Amino acid sequence: MSARGLAALAAVGMMLVCAAAGAVPEHCEYISVQVKAIHAAYAKTPSAGDNTRIVAIQPMNTPEPANTASEHATALQTPAPQSEQYPAELRTRADEIESSVNDAAIARLNDLDMSALQSAADRNRVLGFDGLYIDIGAKDKAEALAKCPVGTYAYFDTPYQPFGDGFVCAKALDDRVGCYTILELMRETYPCDVTFVFAVQEEVGCRGSHGAAYGVQPDIVLNLEGTAANDLGCVDDQFKVCRPTQGVAVSFMDKASIGQPELFAELLRLAEGSGIAHQVKMAVAGGNDSGPIQRTGCGAKVCVLSVPCRYIHSPSTVLCLEDVEAQYLLAKAYLTR
Repeated sequence: MSARGLAALAAVGMMLVCAAAGAVPEHCEYISVQVKAIHAAYAKTPSAGDNTRIVAIQPMNTPEPANTASEHATALQTPAPQSEQYPAELRTRADEIESSVNDAAIARLNDLDMSALQSAADRNRVLGFDGLYIDIGAKDKAEALAKCPVGTYAYFDTPYQPFGDGFVCAKALDDRVGCYTILELMRETYPCDVTFVFAVQEEVGCRGSHGAAYGVQPDIVLNLEGTAANDLGCVDDQFKVCRPTQGVAVSFMDKASIGQPELFAELLRLAEGSGIAHQVKMAVAGGNDSGPIQRTGCGAKVCVLSVPCRYIHSPSTVLCLEDVEAQYLLAKAYLTR
């Protein structure tokens, strides 16, 4: 399909969207293709594989053959036999409508303002709780309150599942991944006193770590967590935090704590010497339980070992299992050094 043909199809699609919203932009006057005159049918492509179909377009000025609508409806529901020979007009590609699209329409497609579909206020506003609803299938308010009284907890029900090559997708991997690593570390014995803490409510004020720090009064703390990777292709390199598949991210500083310099350097040397995949977290971003622990009582040396996560704090967090293993190996190597 040529670029001109693609532009023609795009113009029709935009016209449909805008019309549904009740506002047809002025550029649509240049579109000499009427929605009601576009007829699609599956046609076998002679040069492609047996299961390939193309969409055939009938220009608006072409007289509609008898029974076209019913024939097309049947064609859309029933795969075409491989041996069937279709009329030449059904194998016509999008270039048949190119002549019916004015050049001005193609030139003005790039100027289409899609912001009309959503107001500026909507794009910069997060819905409040009173604007969010969960449909539980109740027939009325009484049944809803009986099955789900006010104050009932709701949570995302995302299953843990493999995702791509060596990745997994699940809810709240920050900080379920840190809990997993701690459980694995608890299988080992160490030449020093080690206290494992599962701290609660980090995201709403690090409340669990405050109490744990007062109770334990640690000398050295390794904080195991997930951190935002921010590594997608649309992000400029200077804004990327860390990269999945590149190992555990060792943080020198974030918005809650500063990694103790000697501890930070020792962890990097240990990872390098042990062949453990690692990277330095490249942005001062986020915060975690290390902040209150570092400043509680007499203070403590802290450093954060993070697993890079995409779509953090969401029901569909993605991480690389090799990075989880690297977090475990580095923490274990430090505790057993």
